[in-house]
Amino acid sequence: MCETEIPQLVTDIIAWLAEHGPDYVQRPPNPGATEAELGALETSLGHLLPSALAAMLRVVNGDLYIGEYVTLSTQAIARTWDIGRQLVADGTYARFEPHYESGGVLKPGWWHPGLIPVLEDSCGNQLCIDLDPGPKGVVGQMVWWEIHEGPIPHGADSLHTLLRIHWEHLSSGKYDTPEAWENAGCWDLTRVKRT
Repeated sequence: MCETEIPQLVTDIIAWLAEHGPDYVQRPPNPGATEAELGALETSLGHLLPSALAAMLRVVNGDLYIGEYVTLSTQAIARTWDIGRQLVADGTYARFEPHYESGGVLKPGWWHPGLIPVLEDSCGNQLCIDLDPGPKGVVGQMVWWEIHEGPIPHGADSLHTLLRIHWEHLSSGKYDTPEAWENAGCWDLTRVKRT
């Protein structure tokens, strides 16, 4: 289901940004990734891509704005993930404690290789797909990874949910001016109601 819905969501978001977004987001994002690029990313990560991520990357290989965050390309995902892996391996991340207690939703620690960066803001903060959650989490859930705070649960149980919620916010009419879109930020534009 999500593999068929994601291309339409991404296409709708691109069209909305071209019509309503500020000038800097109206340019087209990168074209979709090739199967060779997707395969290279899987090789770098050491496992198959989540189907939702592969579906999104086939439509747009980075440079799509979701609030103030931008989707990463296959190359940027691999590079960013490898930096995290190296910082775990050399013990750098062992010195940091997350600032947020997730109640078991997230795996303990500052970063782990199950966090696949998908979006990044201009400060290096990321939204990641979590393939290795805590005992109360869901495989595929979205996680904020903040440079100064570490991992924080986002609320979306998948990339598909994040994109769907984002589209629902955009299409609500509330953000139809560049100013409204810029003032909303990623939190407002991807907010998921907690039940």
